[in-house]
Parts: sequence; C-alpha cells; structure tokens
Amino acid sequence: MSENLNPILYMAEVIQKLRTTLWDKDFIEISTPILRKHDACARFPRFKTEDGRYLREAAAFALRRNLEFFPRIFEIGPCFRKDDLDDTHLQQFTMLDVYKKGVTLEDAIELCKQLVSLSYKGPFKNLSLAKKIMDDFEIDLFNDSSASQKLQKILLSKYNEPKFTFTQLVNKYIEEEVEPKSKGYCLIVTDYPIVSEILGKPREGAACIAGNAEFKIEGIEVVNLYQDDPDTNRLMKHGKMYPDHHSLDNELICKLIDKGIVPSESAGFGIGIERLCRVSLGLSSVEPFIVSPEFNAKQPIIKHELSLQAL
Repeated sequence: MSENLNPILYMAEVIQKLRTTLWDKDFIEISTPILRKHDACARFPRFKTEDGRYLREAAAFALRRNLEFFPRIFEIGPCFRKDDLDDTHLQQFTMLDVYKKGVTLEDAIELCKQLVSLSYKGPFKNLSLAKKIMDDFEIDLFNDSSASQKLQKILLSKYNEPKFTFTQLVNKYIEEEVEPKSKGYCLIVTDYPIVSEILGKPREGAACIAGNAEFKIEGIEVVNLYQDDPDTNRLMKHGKMYPDHHSLDNELICKLIDKGIVPSESAGFGIGIERLCRVSLGLSSVEPFIVSPEFNAKQPIIKHELSLQAL
C-alpha cells in the first residue's frame, strides 16, 4: 500500500464506486431500519437496546421486502454484530447488500465479481465445496440423499466437537481446508451442503447442495451470496429442524411471500466493505478503516446491551 493512501479515503472512494456502478446498472438505493423489532437467528444474535429493540446484523430480509416496489435494489450502511474484536471483525461495520428479482445464483455471482473488481485487482478462481468433500471423504453431496448425515458424522469424528452444530462443523472444515486456498486469489466457493445453508434454494438435480456461494480473499470471507429458496413451506420446515438458522424475520418474509407482496424468486448478496478494502490494500487488519476512532467504543459492549442514548 502506498504511504500516501489513506484507508478512510480509500474506503470512501470504494463506496462511491460501488454506489455509482449499481445506479448505472439501474439499481435503486433504499435505506432499511437499523433498529429492528426482533432478534436474529442464533448464529447472529443482535445487540439489544434498553427499550427492547435490536440493532440489525444485516440489511438482508428488510431489504428484500422492498422488491415489491422495484426489481433491483441495494443498500450501503452500518450493521452490528456481537463478534470479538480482531483483525477481521468489528462490532460496527459497513455492508453493501444487493437484491435482484428473478435471477439465478450464477447471475448474482457475475454481478458480484464486477463489484468486487472495482477494488480488488487480483485473479478469481472457483472451488466446488461438494467436489472437495467428495475428494476428501468420498461423500457425494450431488447424488446421495444421505450425504449430509454422513458428512456430519465424519466431521464430528474429525474435530471431536460433540456440541458443534452441523454449520459449525462445516465452517471449521472450511476454515482449515478451504480458506488457505484463497491466498493470492478471490476464491469463489460454491456447492455448500444444504443443511449448513438452509436459506438457499436447493440446487436443481443435486441431492444435498444449496444455492449459495462465498467469496474468500486471502483467507477472509468477503461476500456471501444466496439464490433465495422460493418454497416457504420448506423454509419453515428447515427453520424448525435447524433453529440456529431461523428467526422471526425469516417467518415474516415467508408470510409476505405467501401473501404475494414479496416475489419468491430472487438472489442477493452482502459485501463487507471494510474487509474488501483490507484485502484490496493488503493490510493485516480492518482497524485502519474505523472512522473517527476517538469516538469509537473499541471494547466489547458489556452484556451486549446498548443504550439508545449511544446511538
């Protein structure tokens, strides 16, 4: 990175490029509520304010709701998560969320590549997680309807973590076996096990694969993409089976789909702006992208409670 390149100014320029590109592609920008009525799923619990509301951890469901009004929408804004602070995680960070009506996962990946390339200048590679699992464990997620159970069993044995959920086991496998392969590349990882990503539309013709993908750069997850599952009955069933993925927001979007308010066929993704800027500049931490650090509470919020007066 050039000594004269200020990370804050660089991030501002990246945000402007993202915004301009999406407007040029006939997307419109919408702002959804930062304060939310409900908590999120167990994987991403929200900060709770003193009056019983919650700070959003993502714009996703609330943004998708606005596909009623326009088929191409996006939002750039702050999100909040109960992550431990480290070189990759901030408790307040900036996300670009994008949704488009009636498109496939492949369409979303192509658009996302164009947006990531505005900042990241390295090469792109593809990796099928299902094919790697086949190579490593001889478990066929493409054709074997019992593959998910087999994979869970073998990962439990591999990591000896009996309290881990299936998602946690898959994430540990990805962290150890997949993310190191993204050194020097933007690695587009597809073909995730459906049980670990139940919000994605099941891949047609595949037994146990979800319609989602991730972009990983230098070992860091920068983008998460979904082709949304249009089957609300299946979503609700999976929500009961795997409660760590399920939330009242998910139930709400299902009700809006069933009422014909929100289109059922869509795809979307979220880009972590600080992470994208970090890997694009070759920095070792997201900390240089904290704006107005003198005003920023770097330490974890006690008991994960937040007063409205702090907003």
